[in-house]
Amino acid sequence: MRRLIVALAAAAVAACSMPVDRKPAEDAVHKFHGLLDAGQFETIYTASGDDLKATSPRHEFVALLTEVHRKLGPTKLFRQKRWTIDYGMSNAMLTLDYATRYAAGEASERFVYLMQGEKALLVDYQIRSSALEMQ
Repeated sequence: MRRLIVALAAAAVAACSMPVDRKPAEDAVHKFHGLLDAGQFETIYTASGDDLKATSPRHEFVALLTEVHRKLGPTKLFRQKRWTIDYGMSNAMLTLDYATRYAAGEASERFVYLMQGEKALLVDYQIRSSALEMQ
């Protein structure tokens, strides 16, 4: 019985630390910027994960993206600066930090995705830009 418990615990640890493919999340960042540039803010929200929806009501998130698009304009270039993975008991959260150049300014963006196999669900989005802080 003890061997079975040890084997199950080892399997659980191995499952929690299995490698995560970043490509679905990186592709999702590309799609995010394309939708943002096209003014498809509702589509971004609708496709996001439950965690984002629980912390950001639709009208607030859409207002944020509207303001980003209005003040910064279209995306010109974005470059991944770093990434981290946090493993939970049954999931993995992938955080991607980007340096982004928009038509009207620079921004630092953070995307957090819940990884579900080949699917990446946006659960948090943060942006910092001096162009957004100006009134």
